[in-house]
Amino acid sequence: MDISVAIERAFAFLVEARDRAGFWNDFDLAPGSSDEWVTAYVGLAIASLETESAIHVAFEAWQWLLSRRKVDEGWGYNRLTPRDADSTLWALKLAEVLGYGHWASAQQAYAFLEQHMCECGGMTTYASDVQIRQFIGASASASFVGWCGPHTCVTAAVATLEQFRMAACDFLKTRQESDGCWRSYWWTEDEYATALAAEALLPHSPQQVQSALNWAINRIRSDGSVPSTVFPLGSCFATAWIIRLLLLSDDLNQVMAPLQQAVHWLLEQQNSDGSWAASAGLRVAFPHMCQPRNFNEWKLGGKKEGAICLDQKGLFTTATVFQTLVVLFRVINRYPDLRASGENENGDRSLGDREFWKKSAIALTI
Repeated sequence: MDISVAIERAFAFLVEARDRAGFWNDFDLAPGSSDEWVTAYVGLAIASLETESAIHVAFEAWQWLLSRRKVDEGWGYNRLTPRDADSTLWALKLAEVLGYGHWASAQQAYAFLEQHMCECGGMTTYASDVQIRQFIGASASASFVGWCGPHTCVTAAVATLEQFRMAACDFLKTRQESDGCWRSYWWTEDEYATALAAEALLPHSPQQVQSALNWAINRIRSDGSVPSTVFPLGSCFATAWIIRLLLLSDDLNQVMAPLQQAVHWLLEQQNSDGSWAASAGLRVAFPHMCQPRNFNEWKLGGKKEGAICLDQKGLFTTATVFQTLVVLFRVINRYPDLRASGENENGDRSLGDREFWKKSAIALTI
């Protein structure tokens, strides 16, 4: 499939999936579906395309987020839940991409986010347990050391915001596992935290990034898919993040074979409506858990602590794949020395076919 066609179809799906007010909602937990967090995340993915229509859609998402926030607060899972750092940082990343990070509303949200930075440099989801404890009806004696401790996945995500970059990167340097990955707290897929951490550390710790790349290559199966806890036969969400990770290589020729396999597999998974199957596994740890990966009794489809919840509408997964393809598109076109290697045994064009990518770039007119 032509990469530009896949991007255009995904863009159309995401735009069509919006509420008429300009927001998206997905996942389904006890407080309902997420609109603020999901809108910030999807809006940022849309903005990555940088076309006039994409920026317009992303700006409408930002405007909607502004209409939802309260004075001196950030954003949350939805209007019912207490504000949190993870939702807020994605909204601020959207603001920065659109050029509105200097707005007073964004600066107030930055101040809110600063409250969540731990002394170690890690970013926690909740700076205080007071509001979230009351919200979920936990007893006064219940521990929230897990939810209020530093989270690698949240820290990796915030590390691209300039004022948090240095502290976040220092923290991330100390949290890489021996196999090269970074562990996600809120996700069943470590690919999420690993790709974001490696992107943040790319200019500073090339050896750690290389270790992550080695881990990524080993995650790709012979058919190009990357398995996850929930999808052992292949997760579109995990595969997209692995591709993002491989694109950090300073020599794409060295990762071309696994990269090509993963891209082909991912393109083949796109549904007729332009989406990809829901496969983002949101892991709702118990508040006291610091190492949720050691827990083995997760309830798939549950709505409270101890549950793994998928993005039922596929919006989070589709936005992730969409942005990955946009990043892939740009990276390939920056490598003029890549040459076509002909067609493979199935008659498909090689990922290294520069003319194919160049033609796709011209076709991308969203």
